[in-house]
Amino acid sequence: MLNPDSGHYYAFFDASTEATWRNRPKLSFADALERASQMSHLGIPGHLVTITSQAEQDFIFETYTSLIGDPRSPDKPLGTFGRFWIGASDATVEGEWRWIAGPEAGQLFWRGSYDGVALDYHNWRYSINPQTLSEPNNYPQPLGLGEDFGSMRLGITPNPTSSYWNDVSTIDDSEGYVPRMAIVEFSPIPEPSSVTLIMCALFSTLVSASRPRNHEVP
Repeated sequence: MLNPDSGHYYAFFDASTEATWRNRPKLSFADALERASQMSHLGIPGHLVTITSQAEQDFIFETYTSLIGDPRSPDKPLGTFGRFWIGASDATVEGEWRWIAGPEAGQLFWRGSYDGVALDYHNWRYSINPQTLSEPNNYPQPLGLGEDFGSMRLGITPNPTSSYWNDVSTIDDSEGYVPRMAIVEFSPIPEPSSVTLIMCALFSTLVSASRPRNHEVP
């Protein structure tokens, strides 16, 4: 699906082309990250989605909520809601949430737990009463693991108590919190602007002029 505002394309995938909302196989974060990086569309390489603005989040919501609804309907493959891997993680440094894929790879957008500091756009889950952030919370998991990987839940409404980001473990306990789908984004590499091309040509000329010339010895 093309986002006309950015020129980026998006698609969702799971671990099996035969899967439905009832029987999707498990899909680890690492597998989703690798699979997204191996995909391409119109010659544009793919990466696990990185969501850097409310406009982008709104586009994804509007695109995929048409697939959410009565799971008995064949045109509603996501069932009553969908959970997807997104390209965010704090596995390297606990509490430092970064995009780890695409053009934004390495970009820090959140520091801390649910009461942390926003450094860029985020869509972490809100609690209803009181209306405060409840994610990311690094909730302890089996084997002593925390929650180091970003996921997105899309419900039937766009509010942050129905459609939101969450930190989860990569261990799928079959309770529905760990995604079994992912969204891949295809980000075109911007063409260099005319100003950039002029500056590059000027720099090349200056470098050539500064080089010493070889003089013939009579």
